[in-house]
Amino acid sequence: IKKASKSAYVFPLSRFPHKPITSEEVAHRINYARASLKQHSDFSSHSLRRSGATWLAVSKCPYEVRERLLGHKIDTETDMANRYDKNEYLEERREWVQRWCDGLELST
Repeated sequence: IKKASKSAYVFPLSRFPHKPITSEEVAHRINYARASLKQHSDFSSHSLRRSGATWLAVSKCPYEVRERLLGHKIDTETDMANRYDKNEYLEERREWVQRWCDGLELST
């Protein structure tokens, strides 16, 4: 996917490209465009996260990578292995985001 701006972010704020888009802005844009997108009234930004998480799981993305992609904090109180795992999985996250982008490009 070719970036439209010179921002370091894939999804920058339109008026402030040096900042990433916020979840509130995504929700606002979805709510504004819901009618023209012909989406059910229950469709939300969380629906996108759920769809992404489902695709990652079905595609066999490792749990640790998937959770970090979603920005989840892994429960270190009950999972001793994750208490010591401070890896951010940046390379793996890049790989899986690229796989997702490749799939989107193929579907258009």
